[in-house]
Amino acid sequence: MKNTLLSELEYITPKQVSYFKKCNIITVEDLLLNFPTKFDDYTITAFKDIAPGVNLTVAGVVQSKATVTSVKTKLSVMNFYVDIENRKIRVSIFNRHFLKSRIYYGVYVRLTGKFSDNLKSFTASEIHFEELGNDINPVFNVKGISDAKVLDIKEKVFEDFGDKIADIVPEEMTKKYDLIPYREGLRYINIPENSDEINLAIKRIKFEELFLYQLKIKYMFYMRKHFPQGVSINYDQNKVNAFIKSLPFELTVDQKRALDEILGDMRAEYKMNRLLQGEVGSGKTVVAAICLYAAITAGFQGAIMVPTEVLAQQHYKTFLDLFKNTDVRIDMLSSSVAGKDKKDTLNGLADKQVDIVIGTHSLFQKDVEFDRLGLVVTDEEHRFGVKQRVSIIGKGHLIDHLKMSATPIPRTLAISILGETDISIIKTLPGKKKPVITKYMTSKDLPQVILHMKEELARNRQIYCIAPMIEESEVMDLRNVTEIYEKVSGYFKGICEVGLIHSRLKPQEKEEVMSLFTANKIQILVSTS
Repeated sequence: MKNTLLSELEYITPKQVSYFKKCNIITVEDLLLNFPTKFDDYTITAFKDIAPGVNLTVAGVVQSKATVTSVKTKLSVMNFYVDIENRKIRVSIFNRHFLKSRIYYGVYVRLTGKFSDNLKSFTASEIHFEELGNDINPVFNVKGISDAKVLDIKEKVFEDFGDKIADIVPEEMTKKYDLIPYREGLRYINIPENSDEINLAIKRIKFEELFLYQLKIKYMFYMRKHFPQGVSINYDQNKVNAFIKSLPFELTVDQKRALDEILGDMRAEYKMNRLLQGEVGSGKTVVAAICLYAAITAGFQGAIMVPTEVLAQQHYKTFLDLFKNTDVRIDMLSSSVAGKDKKDTLNGLADKQVDIVIGTHSLFQKDVEFDRLGLVVTDEEHRFGVKQRVSIIGKGHLIDHLKMSATPIPRTLAISILGETDISIIKTLPGKKKPVITKYMTSKDLPQVILHMKEELARNRQIYCIAPMIEESEVMDLRNVTEIYEKVSGYFKGICEVGLIHSRLKPQEKEEVMSLFTANKIQILVSTS
């Protein structure tokens, strides 16, 4: 079918072939796989199943002449009566005055529209006079060819080529998941007779799409593991163990398990592509630090990529503290790093004097070059686009990639579940940390939220108010966070200090706000995400 051109079929005119070509429909296979964009359902609804205000189709016999009233310029309404299951219903339809001559006593009509609340009148949007018309009309949106003609062509094509449609899903799977044959699925989706056939077809076709995608992912996964194209990072186990022992706390069971999985990937000859998922405070950063140190012991450099300046500063201080008893050099790259400091860092990365660099989007810049980048850690990976993640990975040769997130985006979860990305999960929180409680509140619950915030302040605790990103616009983000800041300041005037931090502040201003918050001189901090 994929080799049979539509231009070879005698019942498709050259003009129709040109219209199909504009929709990238060239072959028989293209035509059968070009599914309807929607289905207009004209299935007749029995009166006992009718509900007011719901769009539906009914059928009946006209009981009166039609009267047309002009409401205003270019707007008229036509009224007539129809017998529907021995009930006399008043029908109104707009701008169909040209059909007046076809409406008289005894004529069969099918009407699509909505009933009034008392079910005595009906406002129609469509009217048809064919008693044996199709209940389901697929809409193909092929410009230049009517849907009815496309349907007619598809029926002829299916009659000629339907027996050539192969079923690639094993028979035991179709039985297990109660799937119709692929041939029937293609027929039902293109030439449906009722909604049940459409549902069966959608189930079958979606299963096949996902099945083929999984096969592709599993094949890629198999090839990555068994025919690797990566670089083995043969780290010094003794040094890594000594570093772990030097930490002022003991790793949790989940941290140890995640660490073993990540280090196993790093030592393997395939490229690591792993997601480290864990709640805020579960200890993902420490695990990442150990892995970066392992890469350093094998002669590689490491990079940790974060979405914001504030988070970069936080990680920088954390890493300086973790590596204070080592000779590991840690630098930071962000918009706040400029002049000589930036030049020293860039030179250090190029000649391998810098072991670990912590940076924001500045790491994507062309002048950032590594001597031997081996491991990239992306924190809050859901905040970066695919191209951004690829650009930093492209600064090394077959490097390993570790992604970290407390709230992975659906795409990340999907590719993890389907096998394209390995996943390690840290479920337990270190020490005696209380579990994080997440509650969904609406605007009507605001008094309850304010009361809870006051209770926390009375316990000498601090509060973050996060203004989530509305859209990819710093202007909208700033406006949103400013409005929230003004409201919160009003609610807590005279009770505590409220601070504000966002992307438009200068690095020095951000540092000052965070210092005040750390010193508890600001009790509530309103921030963008």
